[in-house]
Amino acid sequence: MTDDTPVSIEGNGENSLDPIPEEVSKVLDTIIEKLPEEERDVTRAFLLSKMSLEHFSGPIPHPRIIREYEEVLPGSANRILQMAENQQSHRHKMESLVIGSDIVMERLGLIAALVISMAIVLGGIYLIGSGKDIAGFAMVILQVAGVAGVFLYNQRQKQAELKERQEEVEPPTADETR
Repeated sequence: MTDDTPVSIEGNGENSLDPIPEEVSKVLDTIIEKLPEEERDVTRAFLLSKMSLEHFSGPIPHPRIIREYEEVLPGSANRILQMAENQQSHRHKMESLVIGSDIVMERLGLIAALVISMAIVLGGIYLIGSGKDIAGFAMVILQVAGVAGVFLYNQRQKQAELKERQEEVEPPTADETR
């Protein structure tokens, strides 16, 4: 290639989804013409490769790739889509199992806490009936205070989370920002 040869970047190939706009092509041609001759081909190839890149993400390949699989092995597109559907179904089942087991564990924890609390209160009542009034009252009062403390703490946590979520959804008013 000589200095007089115009270097033109015209589209990004037959695999491209969108051709390069003419304005962009002209600007790139101008830039490439200002480069030393030995750098023009490499720069042109680099720019074309960068412009032809496209990003695609998801559970299944880009439609063009699926089409190519289908051309190589008829029926493979359907198999790829079926594989993605099976994986999604598996994820949903696993999420349901995890959520279900979390609910069961939470209920078992509540039942265990109730049994322990009742045992402590009954132990305190037994101590009171045995003539150990101070120890019995201490057990009952401490247990009730502990349960009330946990309840109040959880209520405050829930209110703080609710307030945080509301602030994320609603922008503060003029009065709140002052």
